[in-house]
Amino acid sequence: YGAGANGSNLVNFIKGGSSKEIADFHVVGFLDAHESLRGRLFRSFKVYGGLSQINTLKEIGKLDGIVVTVTSLPSERWEELLDVTKKNGLNLYRWQCDKEFSPVNTCPDESES
Repeated sequence: YGAGANGSNLVNFIKGGSSKEIADFHVVGFLDAHESLRGRLFRSFKVYGGLSQINTLKEIGKLDGIVVTVTSLPSERWEELLDVTKKNGLNLYRWQCDKEFSPVNTCPDESES
């Protein structure tokens, strides 16, 4: 979730496959709330739009979860992400540049970022 600079860095990080856990991740596409990006290609992957497009991504390929690359999100957006992923049986991860993926089970405290 997030087709910006950190999303681009994530693609590089996954391609580098620095650990077994990272090597198991594959990008299917991007979700981004900015509707102006919808339908465009970003790092050779399609941007599908906001969270309402999650079913479209699930139909395209095996989707196990969403990785959030956005640096800072309001708690309402985190709650929405948690709700949507739970309803769809998906995992939710947070990735902060050059770190391992962190599972997200509760709304993060952005002051700890």
